[in-house]
Amino acid sequence: MSRPIAAQPQLPLHLIISEKLREQIASGEFLPGEQLPSEHQLMLHYHVSRITVRRAIANLVSQGLVVSHRGKGVFVKERRKMTRSLSNPLIFFDEDMAQQNASASIRSLSFEVLPAAPTVAANLQLPPHQSEVYCQEKSNFSR
Repeated sequence: MSRPIAAQPQLPLHLIISEKLREQIASGEFLPGEQLPSEHQLMLHYHVSRITVRRAIANLVSQGLVVSHRGKGVFVKERRKMTRSLSNPLIFFDEDMAQQNASASIRSLSFEVLPAAPTVAANLQLPPHQSEVYCQEKSNFSR
């Protein structure tokens, strides 16, 4: 029997669910071309509303991991291996991806000033009076 998911501080439920599904896709639990559970099944499994499930699925779609077909369901996309040729410096990254019928993007997810953890301060060799660092989280994906 499934249990309701425990909300992690500062993370919306739809992000927790999409991350769990992303991990299942990455681990091969859901293979390319395979259909994800239906909205209703996900609602029952995670004990959440339909809008929460839809937001989670939309997040996976925006990451390029799944494709949604109205009336049919949500399917895991085929993961293609991208290659980058460093032999010709005259070809820019975006042109190289376009030649492979793909596009890539980088999105900033968060940017904040945080207190430096002791190990981080040591690795960065921060002076004792400096206690804050910038933390930026990015996401990149290809389509």
